[in-house]
Amino acid sequence: MTATTARRTGGGKKIRDRQRLAHLVAGVALVAYVYLPGDLSPALETAVRWVILPVLAGSGVLM
Repeated sequence: MTATTARRTGGGKKIRDRQRLAHLVAGVALVAYVYLPGDLSPALETAVRWVILPVLAGSGVLM
C-alpha cells in the first residue's frame, strides 16, 4: 500500500476504529433484542436476523 492509498482510505487506525464502532453498535442492538420484553415489532426482528447479526459476525471476523 502506498502512502497515497493510506491517506485516501483513512489509514489502518481509522478503519479499525470504524470496525470496532460497528461491532459495538451491533452488539448493543443484539443485547437489547435479547433482553427487551418479548413482544417486539416484526421489522426489528427482521433487522436483527438479516442485518445486525451478519454485521456483528463480519466485524468480529475482521477484527
